[in-house]
Amino acid sequence: MNNQFTQLAESQGFIHVFSPAETPQHNGFAERSNWTTLEKAQCLLSSSNLSNWYWAEAINTSTFLCNIVPTPSRHNLCPYVLWRGLPTRIKLLQTFGCQAIIAVPKHHREWKLAPAAKEGILLGYENNNTSYQILCIRDKKVFVAKHITFHKDVFPSLNNPTCLTEPLLIPSPAPEEAVAVDEVNTVESVATGDIPSN
Repeated sequence: MNNQFTQLAESQGFIHVFSPAETPQHNGFAERSNWTTLEKAQCLLSSSNLSNWYWAEAINTSTFLCNIVPTPSRHNLCPYVLWRGLPTRIKLLQTFGCQAIIAVPKHHREWKLAPAAKEGILLGYENNNTSYQILCIRDKKVFVAKHITFHKDVFPSLNNPTCLTEPLLIPSPAPEEAVAVDEVNTVESVATGDIPSN
């Protein structure tokens, strides 16, 4: 524990107490919480068929999901509400790894006949709980978008498991690169045909 952390702890009025080495049972709640987060992340990766390169996104999504679940010990409030003072938007939850179709506004298109939409994969949520992190399949870039059409039963990495086996080229976009369109749609089921690629 470094000096800065000690000073921060003292300034916030808490004391950092160490448990003996090799005795995880002394820290049972934290150990169980960590395992729960890891197990959820494993399930997210497995069900979406995304490669292990996306473990960080799966962990972040798992943590986010844990933080928006009400806790009886806190008067049925969730940690997200207690920490941020903002309501959670459960209706915005979508299936991790599902297909996301993002409309590209005309002023963002490369040229006049460029595609009006891009296919992506949902990788998680922004901390503000109103936007999504989307991996554009063709560019292998992650960007933030707010208004997307989701196909929650379609998983692009199941159809083409080799398309997403490399690490991301750009781990996080600048906020000004976020693409915004008009509304969020969730499609319960779609035809079995694939979206044409360019």
